[in-house]
Amino acid sequence: MPEKTLQQADILIDRAQTEADAKNYTEAVTDLTTALAIDPANADAYTFRANAYHDLERNDVALADAEKAVAIDANNADARLMRGILYLAAGRDDEARRDWIKAVELAPDSETAKAAQRHIETLDNNVKNEPEPEPVKKKKKKSKD
Repeated sequence: MPEKTLQQADILIDRAQTEADAKNYTEAVTDLTTALAIDPANADAYTFRANAYHDLERNDVALADAEKAVAIDANNADARLMRGILYLAAGRDDEARRDWIKAVELAPDSETAKAAQRHIETLDNNVKNEPEPEPVKKKKKKSKD
């Protein structure tokens, strides 16, 4: 395989997906990093690496990759799905919902859309099931008798 070609980057991305399927996330990140050095405008590679970092519980780095993927290709439904997952993990529920809605709009009949819809439903159910906050009780002022 020719070194530092788009063909090599594609092979590394394919291998990274296989590694991630085998739960070898560190190896997947290594291959994706090499692929991105060759093809730095590959939104899919950033999305896959974000997913691998998420599986390694490195959500800060994962979110940076997901944001890069969406910046490169705002119409990448998988990137939107992944960024939404990471936004939710960061407590940014509204932004997560927007990304998932966009993922459904971009690829309505895809597995990505189904996953995004499940995340939206879960988010909605969690919001509905939250207990009502207790009212704030005012402290009584002490009288100066």
